[in-house]
Amino acid sequence: MKKRLHFLQFLRCLAALMVVIHHTDRILLQKYNIEALIYEPFDYPYARVDLFFVLSGFIIYYIHRQDFNRPEKVKTFLLKRFIRLIPLYWVVTMGYLVLLIFAGEQLNAPHILKSFLLLPDTAQPILGVAWTLRYEVFLYLVFCLLLMSRKWFGPWVLVWIASMLILLGVGISFENRPYLDLVLNPLNVEFAAGCLAAHIILHTKRDLTKFSYLGGAILALSLISQEIWTLTLNHVFLWGVPFFFIILGFASYEMKREVSVNKWLVKIGDASYSIFLTHIIVILSFRTVSDKLHLYQKLGHPILLSVFVCIAAVIFGCLFYKFVEKPLLQWIRATLVDRRKSEVTYSESAVPKGTN
Repeated sequence: MKKRLHFLQFLRCLAALMVVIHHTDRILLQKYNIEALIYEPFDYPYARVDLFFVLSGFIIYYIHRQDFNRPEKVKTFLLKRFIRLIPLYWVVTMGYLVLLIFAGEQLNAPHILKSFLLLPDTAQPILGVAWTLRYEVFLYLVFCLLLMSRKWFGPWVLVWIASMLILLGVGISFENRPYLDLVLNPLNVEFAAGCLAAHIILHTKRDLTKFSYLGGAILALSLISQEIWTLTLNHVFLWGVPFFFIILGFASYEMKREVSVNKWLVKIGDASYSIFLTHIIVILSFRTVSDKLHLYQKLGHPILLSVFVCIAAVIFGCLFYKFVEKPLLQWIRATLVDRRKSEVTYSESAVPKGTN
């Protein structure tokens, strides 16, 4: 059994907070036409996305490395990933869709269908933040190839990664061609980088903690380059590379030591998916309430409203995790996974002993 890495929960917490802060800043700034509410380093949209994809790749590889070359594991892997991502996404999207309908928004059936199925589209999903889930689902399907046969599909996966790196190097993108963009987006490279970090951790006994310092230094240079020089580099280089080294170093440190993480950070990390899905609804709701109660004027400073909304979004997400996500996952697992196991056990018990 693999060691539970507490740093993962800390980084999931960090990613969730970065997303909440960014969207709070953008939505309130757009509403009140004022200067940035949160200090500028939090305003790099891709930084939090890059952290999410590198971290996601690390987690998936770290957990499922032992399942490579085991085709029988594909169905279980996909079922677990489906249960983890899709039902809660559908619940939140349905709730948001109802709010949009009551608000008089004009929606069309193809867009709604593509949103629920997370199909590639030039338009954002109904729940805008879910655009990253399109890539996540695709990457799970690619990962299944390694579960079926790393020897057969591994070289093709490497060719695919190399192709994306070449396109990244020459600056070619497919923003207006959603299916090509899904397959060749640089975010896929970051997921692969996370897998590489996990592979290194699982196959070396060396202490690689110092790489976290290297990652921190590169991250600082990236921030400085954007603040002072406005250097134009792809977000994979600016944020994906330092997060790769930070995750590699943190994981190596914890693999060889016992690490304690503040329980509240762990709780926020546990609730990160609920926070991710619901925070936009909370922010928009508070903006509406603020207009009616004139909170912006009463608080006297925009930063106070921003902090208040961020805290409310995190608290709501944690409560949503406790009272909706956890019970929902437990019910689905009991219904689908446990029933499937019992059916397998029954079918095995029905085979006469001593037969092949």
